This record gives sequence, C-alpha cells and structure tokens, in this order.
Amino acid sequence: MKWTQSFDLDNVVILDSWRWSANLLTVALICLLLVTIILVYLQQMKDHIPGPTSLPLIGSLYLFRSERQLHVACNKLCKLFGPIFRLQLGSINAVVVTNAKLISEVQRKQELSGRASTMGFTRLINNGGKDIAFSDVSSGWKFHRKFVHANMFQRRHLQQAESYILTEADVLCRDFLQYADSRKPIDCKWNLIVAVTNVVFTTLFGKRFTYDDPKLVEWTNGSELLLKSLSSGGLLHCMPWLRGLPGFSQKWNQVVKCQENNWNLMGQFLKEKLDSNSHDELNNTPLAARMVSAAMQQMENADYESFLKVTYRESLNSDNDPTETLQPAQIRSILMDLLGAGSDTTTHTMRWLVALLVKHSDIQERVFTELDEAITGELTAAHRSVTPFLDAVIQETLRLYPAAPLSVPHSATTNTSLGSYSIPKDTVVLLNLYGMMRDPNVWVKPDTFDPDRFLSTDSIQKKLQQQHFMPFSAGVRACMGKHLAQMTLYLLAAKLFKTYRMEEVLEEPLDLEPQEDGEAPVAKPYRILISKRCSSENKVAS
Repeated sequence: MKWTQSFDLDNVVILDSWRWSANLLTVALICLLLVTIILVYLQQMKDHIPGPTSLPLIGSLYLFRSERQLHVACNKLCKLFGPIFRLQLGSINAVVVTNAKLISEVQRKQELSGRASTMGFTRLINNGGKDIAFSDVSSGWKFHRKFVHANMFQRRHLQQAESYILTEADVLCRDFLQYADSRKPIDCKWNLIVAVTNVVFTTLFGKRFTYDDPKLVEWTNGSELLLKSLSSGGLLHCMPWLRGLPGFSQKWNQVVKCQENNWNLMGQFLKEKLDSNSHDELNNTPLAARMVSAAMQQMENADYESFLKVTYRESLNSDNDPTETLQPAQIRSILMDLLGAGSDTTTHTMRWLVALLVKHSDIQERVFTELDEAITGELTAAHRSVTPFLDAVIQETLRLYPAAPLSVPHSATTNTSLGSYSIPKDTVVLLNLYGMMRDPNVWVKPDTFDPDRFLSTDSIQKKLQQQHFMPFSAGVRACMGKHLAQMTLYLLAAKLFKTYRMEEVLEEPLDLEPQEDGEAPVAKPYRILISKRCSSENKVAS
C-alpha cells in the first residue's frame, strides 16, 4: 500500500513536471506567434498608405457628398491623412499625391507613366488607345509624341503660331470695340473661345473658324460635355455597372454619342484640308496634312479616302498598332487631342485671368502702367521679357486655377513603389497639383490672388515656389503645348489690356468661386463692362 502510494506520488510529480514543460512550450509558441504577427503587422503598416474607410460598392465616395469636385475634396482629405493617401473610388483603387517630391517621382518613374485603363472613360476618350494624352507609353506612343513635337512645337512652328495669335488678338479687339461703344454689360466667353480655338485650329489645318460657324458651336458644346464627363470622381467613371441602369444609361449613351460626333467633325475638318491641297503641297501645310503625308509614305496603296472612312466604332473596337506608324485612326485621335486640350484649357485660363483683373482693379492698373511703358510699337512675344508683372499675373492665374488640377491620371503598369510605399499594378495615381500649388507651407496666403509672389527676390523662396509650380505637369507626361499655351495667354492678355479697361458690373458682383461640376475649376458665367483706354498710339486694329 505504501509502495503504491509512493509510486502514485512519483507519477504525479512526473505528470506535473510534463504539464509544466508543455505549458512553457505552449506559452513560448504563443509568444513567438504573437511576435511574428506583430512584426508582420508593423511591416505592413510601414508599407500601408493611410486613407479613409471604404464601404462596399461605393468605396470612399460617401466623403464627396458635400464636394462635387474631386480635387477640392482631395485637398481637404490630404489635411487629414497627409501628402499621400489611398482612396477607393467605387471599383477604382487610387492613390492621391500632394507632396512635390513624390509628384516628381511619379513623373519620372516609367512604371507609373501609364494611363488609367481601369477608369471607365479612358478607352472612350482615347478612341481605343490611339491618342497621346490618354494612352499608355509604348514605342508607338513615343513615335507619335516625337512626330507631333517636331512638326508643331519647334521654334519655327511657334514663330508661325505667334502670327496666328496676333491675328486673333486683333479680331478680338475689333469685337470688343462694339462692346466698348455700347457700354452695356457683356459676357466675353464666346469671344475668347473663338480666339483660342482658332489659334490651335489654324496651326492644325491652316484655316480659322468664323464667329458663327455651326461646326465650331457643335465642337465646343461636345468638348464642354466631355470635360464635365471626365471628372475623376464621376459615378459612371467609378461604378461602370451603373451604365446599364435607367437614367445612367441615357447619360452614358449621350457621352458616347458626343465623342462620336466629335470624331465625325474631325473627319470633316481633315477632308476639307486634304481636298484643298495636292499631294506635292502637303509638306508645306499645317500639321494635319503633314501627318497624312508622312503616313502615306509608310503605307502601300494608300489614298486620302482611307484617312476619312474609318469610323469611331471601328477605332474603338480595334487594337492599337504599337509600331512606329501613323494609321488613319491614330491621326484623327491625335488631332482631336490637340484641338480639344489645346483650346479648352487655354480658354478657361483666359476667362479666369479677365475675371481676376476685373475683380482686382488695382492690379489691372499696374498691368496698364507696365504695358504702356514697355510696349510702344507692335506687340510681339519678345515683349514678355520686359513685362514681368503681366507674366506674374498669368502664372498666378495658373497657380490658383490649374486647367488639370489632378493632372491626367497616371497608372501603375506593374507592381512598384512610391517613396516607402508599395503600389500594386493598375493603381490609379492622382497628382494633386491643385493642393501642391496652394500649400500654405510654400505659398503665403495661398488662396489670395497675389502676382507679386512670382517677383520675389528671395532666392530660397523663389526656388521653393518653382519646385511647387506645375500647372502643365512635368516629366514624360508634361503638356506638349505648354509653350504655345503660354504665348497665347500672354499675347491675348497684353493686346486686350493694352487697349481696353474692364470693370465689374455693380449690380452683378463677380463671383470667383468656380462652378461646382466638372473636373477643372471653371469660372462661373459673368458679365463685365468694357471701355477703350487706348490713346493715339494704341489704336484698335481695323
């Protein structure tokens, strides 16, 4: 009995010892597991981009109920989540970047130079991947961009464009004369549209629109609708399944029809150009005909008709040719790019410039003084170097109201990184140029119209501002027409304010808050009073 008890006691001691060891091992394994989980979590958090909570189907779109413009909403969110944050726009995985250093990294990085193929409107706007602005980088894309740059934006072409701009400036001044004589409030939006569009159209086709040309009206209406539809936060962008539902399907079909109409209009413009030139004359004509001439040299058995008969549906449904060629659909798509982007953006900037100078009469007076002192003969683009204040006014206008506040969306073509963060393939990258150019850490009173900030003699501040001023973006995706746009803005503004004084209508206070819809900050409709300020040496062109 004693033996048995002694045996049992030994077994209990052995069993307790085993259990204790097992418990220690379990605790050690649990601790190791917890440490592993924590380390993995910390590593994930290190690579995890902050951002708002996403809900099923709509993602983060619930945050935009009070803000109809995505760039304004993004600028508010960056104050909460920092200079880089993630954003779920319906089915679109996006990253918004406001930091200038990271924006420059995106602009330099080949892996982030793609276009947002996951966004609903991209294939519609780029006509199946055949344009320059909205298509991915490829050898064919590089060839097309290089061709357009060499045939439209070299110095000799800009010198020719200068004469086109001055012609339109003279026409604009003649139009304004009747307004000045009447002393009645006017909305000069259409005048500016015609002037700016004619600069680009003459460069492309060697002719200009008349003031009441129905094709110009149709093109402009279509472009305005597409500009609104391009809003990166639009529901049809982010939730393409909505396009099949009643109400939304009609809206989507309207946008598709609008793009198809513009495609057909461009075909008419191209036909008129080709009909007016013989083959031997094509190389001496504007860009459209030179593109056709170059394409015909590459294609066997080609004729003009092949460049006119391709339909929008065929372009949309066909694969893009990645080789270094100029196909009929590509030519029309590129011309649509240049005419649409080149005219809409500059027109909106001119409308803002006029509105700002009307609202700030003291600054308008300083522009008068500078122009009168610096320009005593015929106006030329060279006068820009001797009118720094007007140039600063233009830069400040571009800073406050950039035509592409989130740039044209970039996209990751492969799994890559941005700063210390991982960026998965197909992530849409939005460059918050609007927020960067209103960063209070860089710009004193960032929401105030102050052209003098661009005349600062402080070298450190000047360099800092240059790093944070990108109205035309930068890098491989920078706006090709930057210099043409700047010259157009300068010459039109110099000619108008050399000749006229523009004032606010007392009964109709001018509102500098942008319209609430669309992608870009567009000025609300406004009317102004125009009066002649020209002396005997500043006569209106007749």
